[in-house]
Amino acid sequence: MKKLILFLLLFSAYIPVFAQNFNFGAITYDDYEFDRNKLDSNANAIVLKEFGTARIDIDDPTGRLELIFDYHVKIKIYNKEGFENANVVVPLYKDDSREETINDLTASTFNYTDGKFVATPMDKKAIFFENRSKYTKLLKFTLPNLKEGSIIEYSYRLKSPNLFNFKTWEFQWKIPKVISEYLVYIPGIYNYNVSLRGYQKLSDQKVELAKECLRINGANIDCSKITYLMKDIPAFIEEDNMTAPSNFKSAIYFELSDVTNPSGGKTSYTKTWKDIDYELSSDKSFGSQIKRKDMYKDLIPSIIKDTPDDLMKAKAILNYIKKQIKWDNYYGIYCAENIKKSFDNRSGNVADLNLNLIAALSAANLDAEAVILSTRENGTINKLYPVISDFN
Repeated sequence: MKKLILFLLLFSAYIPVFAQNFNFGAITYDDYEFDRNKLDSNANAIVLKEFGTARIDIDDPTGRLELIFDYHVKIKIYNKEGFENANVVVPLYKDDSREETINDLTASTFNYTDGKFVATPMDKKAIFFENRSKYTKLLKFTLPNLKEGSIIEYSYRLKSPNLFNFKTWEFQWKIPKVISEYLVYIPGIYNYNVSLRGYQKLSDQKVELAKECLRINGANIDCSKITYLMKDIPAFIEEDNMTAPSNFKSAIYFELSDVTNPSGGKTSYTKTWKDIDYELSSDKSFGSQIKRKDMYKDLIPSIIKDTPDDLMKAKAILNYIKKQIKWDNYYGIYCAENIKKSFDNRSGNVADLNLNLIAALSAANLDAEAVILSTRENGTINKLYPVISDFN
């Protein structure tokens, strides 16, 4: 998988004051006594309040632009079945050179004891990381001292080098939410296509101007300050035979359209299908690999020996690739390195296998073309304009 990582070498930054979050640990009796019948009488837990902020800023050590996402949530647990919501997993993107990081993680459990709320902070030893795949690392932690009636609360800051999709916000989750609020600051030089998926409607949306939210090379840049608010959100229930939940779950999605350089000029990221075709065809991890049919020139005669027609030749080559290269369970439309490396290692991702196959078919003078797609689990693609990250 390739992620579009945007950066500018910057020399100075100005950090404004952003909207206020709700105070951590400010648990009230109303929180403790919240009547779940107002949303879902069968709920094992309910999100009382959820708040997030996303903005683009400068990473001082590198001078590059990065996305800063702050998240804060407060959850009421009603019974033991709701304890699972205290097991938190945060997916983080990583690659060979960059990765998303988590800072300022705070988490506590609050129980009502002897007429007052008693906090049990989470021990830092309860935090650990798991490498899920080449491109995904999981942050995991579990809140302590859970009881029926507990309120759990946690917050963290995520820093990401990936600006193309800004930061998706899921209003809908596996449990109901009383209120979910998302505040974004988008610099005026960035133009994003924004879409709300799902059946739930926003309760409110407000757009304001935030003056001088970013400073690049001495130039002050204003931001669009946009607040998205949704209240009384039902739990999202996955049904049998449902395609990817992301097709139906209520959420805000961002896709970068274009960036205007402070000194002038514009770079467009909303492509036509012709643009995508050209980029893939010329990419060293895609199009250049398809052209490497010379790699199979000496192997093809023995592979297709005694095959009577083109169909049988294609089947023989397919079976050879299946036996030669094992899938490593990673998806992606680009080779991890190159098809020769995956052939020698006898292992590769989806692209490694299929681009090897196309190169081998071409070496046998069979007409073979690459097709990119999104699997059922990955979700539907944007039909208005092509977004390469929609495909897996």
